[in-house]
Amino acid sequence: MNLFRDLPTSLPEELVDTLFQAENVRIERIVSTGQSSPENFWYDQPETEWVILLRGEATLQFQGKRSIRRLKPGDYVLIPPHQKHRVFSTSEKRTTVWLAVFVKQSKRQWNIRRATSDDMPVLKTLYRETIQSVCAADYNAEQIQAWSGTAEQTDSLAKRIESQHFYVGESETGEIVGFASFEEPDYLDMMYVHKDFQLQGVGNSLLTAIREKASKVGAAKIVSDVSITAKPFFEKHGFRVVKKQTVRIGDVELTNYKMEELLCKSK
Repeated sequence: MNLFRDLPTSLPEELVDTLFQAENVRIERIVSTGQSSPENFWYDQPETEWVILLRGEATLQFQGKRSIRRLKPGDYVLIPPHQKHRVFSTSEKRTTVWLAVFVKQSKRQWNIRRATSDDMPVLKTLYRETIQSVCAADYNAEQIQAWSGTAEQTDSLAKRIESQHFYVGESETGEIVGFASFEEPDYLDMMYVHKDFQLQGVGNSLLTAIREKASKVGAAKIVSDVSITAKPFFEKHGFRVVKKQTVRIGDVELTNYKMEELLCKSK
């Protein structure tokens, strides 16, 4: 089969041909002639997707991201599991051909344990690098520098580990891949996932630990101050926005959201 043979110039909807399929891998040729995703529709797939544009032009939109990703022939994108996205546009003048490879992920188990002071060097690095890489699409360079610079506040971190319900998530090899902390009576203070372990269930596992602790101490809700970047994750898990707010780190202003999840009805 030749990927460019007998390409249509007009289609009522995208044409999807499965070229290969095995237990954990599927390869598809996708042909578009001006199609785009319906308004307010988002793909939310369990597989990792590697997709390359072979012909034509297209744009992709990712939920929570301000910019539109423009693709030309030879451009490719790696889309992690459950990263919501949509086809914003495809060329109406030239038939667009995609090649997409879908890979099913083995479900990994993350070990959740209480943090100790010995974890502090790793936690500081994880905190700083997550902000600098994962949050860079939603905040400018000045904001990222001010925010990530708070990683050096060692006394503040040590106090949190000592006084809060502070958890770390570990991989099978013992590598710390994320952390979260809960302050009674109902405040989720911190939650960060390693930049290389995004969208792999680490945040889900940490949030489960926080919810369990909140329930045990009798909290009626969980409240948190959530970044622009993390807002879609918390919305997916049932949190609602209470208000949009501006916070200051030194002389630098940043936007975040006061969010909450109700655990039970208030008496």
